[in-house]
Amino acid sequence: MTLSFLSRWTANIALLIALLFVTVGSANAELQPMNKNKYYSMQEIIGSGHNFLDKLQII
Repeated sequence: MTLSFLSRWTANIALLIALLFVTVGSANAELQPMNKNKYYSMQEIIGSGHNFLDKLQII
């Protein structure tokens, strides 16, 4: 039961982080028209996600 709860919690956190990246990316595209042509590769998004998760591990 605990494992199931943890995996659900992790999945929800991952989903929230993904939504956060999409939202921030859209906001940056609107706020900085000059950077509109810069597309983030999946590797960059995954990499920054891992860095964010590493910071969360401290808690």
